Amino acid sequence: DALAKEAPYFPSLYVDMVRAGIKAQNLSGVLRLMSEDSLARARLRRALRLASIYPAFVIGLAFAIVLLLGFFVLPQFAMLYRDLGASIPADMRLVLGLTKYFRYILIGSGGAALVIIALLATLRTTSEGRLFLDEIKLRLPVIRSLVRARILARASRVLGILLEAEVPLDLSLGLISGATESEIASRTLAETQKSVARGENLSDALRGQGIFPAVYIWMVGVGEKRAALPETLRDLAELYEEEAERNAHLLKTIFVFCVTILMILGAGFVISAVLRPLLMLINMMSGGGPLPFF
Repeated sequence: DALAKEAPYFPSLYVDMVRAGIKAQNLSGVLRLMSEDSLARARLRRALRLASIYPAFVIGLAFAIVLLLGFFVLPQFAMLYRDLGASIPADMRLVLGLTKYFRYILIGSGGAALVIIALLATLRTTSEGRLFLDEIKLRLPVIRSLVRARILARASRVLGILLEAEVPLDLSLGLISGATESEIASRTLAETQKSVARGENLSDALRGQGIFPAVYIWMVGVGEKRAALPETLRDLAELYEEEAERNAHLLKTIFVFCVTILMILGAGFVISAVLRPLLMLINMMSGGGPLPFF
């Protein structure tokens, strides 16, 4: 109860697990296992943060190059063209037009981003909105695998901690329903808890629930038969944590590749808008005719 009063500092899951440890008369075991879980999650978050540094650097550098060429180099060429009385090439006019209205483009993009963020925040405040977002995430390629792996890893880790601390299975399922940070998983685990409370095995209760793959259910069933369910859940948690890390790395690689290609195309277009006028000016000053490839 004292921890619950400090809600900003202690999440509800932490408070519920402490209560479960007290009821099971094994508070020290729950706290020890929770500390191990917190360290594992901190390592995963640190790895994901480090993996995001390189793509952020590449995107920032490419964006800076495009802005430098568009705002400082091309205007000088445009002034030179006007002084010589020559017509400005179409691609240069396009880039100059974009730089001229860049402020409005930036404001519009920022406004659209704020609207999207506000919409997502509004959807997350209701259970139906969270369910809608979960369904979208679980249908997107690559992201679907990452989201599912994180849900399975988190559910397995917390459930294994509680069972290892000798907290009853039905009570443990009720506690972990909010640990997955997924509305679909929360509802699925709530239904699983009801089935377990009626006397079903965990593997039987999970069967037919779309978010849990067949191999997961099979391994849980093996763990139940061997009376080693906590150890099996710990192994599953490690397995899906590794899968989540691999999927996060794959998603980062795909994102960096796509953004790099777009930036190369954009920078190439701007560089072309710089080099074409330069070559045309050199040709005009030397008294030659128009270049054949222009």
